[in-house]
Amino acid sequence: MRSAKRMASATAAAVALATLSLAGAAAQAADEHTPFVLTAYINGAGGENLVAGKYAVALGEVQGSKANPITASSYQTNLCVARTALRQWNEARVACAAAIKDAERSKPRGFYGSSLGDAAQHNTYIAIAYSNRAVVNWLSKETVAAAEDLAKAHKLAPQADFVARNVAAFKAPHDTVRQVAVTP
Repeated sequence: MRSAKRMASATAAAVALATLSLAGAAAQAADEHTPFVLTAYINGAGGENLVAGKYAVALGEVQGSKANPITASSYQTNLCVARTALRQWNEARVACAAAIKDAERSKPRGFYGSSLGDAAQHNTYIAIAYSNRAVVNWLSKETVAAAEDLAKAHKLAPQADFVARNVAAFKAPHDTVRQVAVTP
């Protein structure tokens, strides 16, 4: 039981949020103090390359790996982030929706003890998926869907930095193109 809790802590610690600029017009944004952020799992398939900004390589690593019940959420999350970074909106939206479903359905290893800390951590995993999909929706000009996903992420993890940053970016003036980043 103790090693299961350590695995849950290790998984939580491995959620990476390193700010990475996406190429293109978004990276040239004037409003850089309020970038949208994507959250990837550094210990998941392609995670290190996502953090390094090697999105095509990361996508290949994710696609070449196998999702299993224990890693399904991190697999789909990293797939969502890679596809978003490569501006593959439809594929990103599908991966983000799958990440939400997998995060809601499966509990991370070590979660089966029913402490409040475990429940909060599980909610954070779900919030990551909703927050990422909010970014995809915003970039796809689906503002209402982005707002709905951000509200769900905020309800699940109101203290999470990635949620606060995306809420701030969403509230910034919409007449400017904003930077999008991958963060912990």
